[in-house]
Amino acid sequence: MRWVGFLMAATLALPVAAEEMTATTQAYGRIVSFPLPAGFAAATERKANGTYILEFLPEGETVDDWSQMITLSAARGMAQEMGTPLEMGLRIGDGFQAACPTTFWGSDEGVQPVDGAEAAHLLAFSCGDAGSGQSETALILVALSGEDVFTLQWAARGPAVDEPLQPEPGLWQVRGVTVLGLRLCPVREGEAPPYPSCLD
Repeated sequence: MRWVGFLMAATLALPVAAEEMTATTQAYGRIVSFPLPAGFAAATERKANGTYILEFLPEGETVDDWSQMITLSAARGMAQEMGTPLEMGLRIGDGFQAACPTTFWGSDEGVQPVDGAEAAHLLAFSCGDAGSGQSETALILVALSGEDVFTLQWAARGPAVDEPLQPEPGLWQVRGVTVLGLRLCPVREGEAPPYPSCLD
C-alpha cells in the first residue's frame, strides 16, 4: 500500500458551507448527525442482522448509476470483534487493493477527534480502474462508540485510468468537512427526529 497523508491538516480548518444541511438518524444506541452537502438526498436505508446502512446520492442519480455517494453504516455490538478503527479501515483498503492491485492507492490520514466516539481514524483509498471503465475513490472515517462501530464515507467515481489514482487534494479536503463532521450522540427517551439534542 502507498501511504501519503494529503488531507488531515487542511481538512480540519475548512468551514462548513452555509448551504449545507445536517443529516440525523438513529443507528442502534446512538443518534448520528453530520453535515450533508446541498444537492444530496437520501436514497436507501437498510437495517438487518445488526447492520445499518444509509446512503445519500446527488439528486437524480440512482444506486445503480451514481457519480458520488455518501454512506453511513453502523455495526451493532462489533467494536471489540473488529479491533481498532485503523485495523477496520485497513480491511476496507484490502478490498480496494484486491479489486485493482495495479492501480491501487491508499492514504492513512490518522487519528481524528469525533464527538461521541472513543476512537476514530480517517483513511482514503482509490482504484484507478475499478471495472466497467470507472475509477473509484473513497474517504472513510471509522469510529467506535460504546459497543458499536460506525463508518461515514464519501465515494466518487470517474473515468478509469491505468495507474494509481491519487485524489485531487483541494476537492477531497472539502469533502472531508462532511466526513469529519460526524457526531455520535446518546439516545434521549422520547426525543423524535430530527433529534435536536444532536444538532447543538
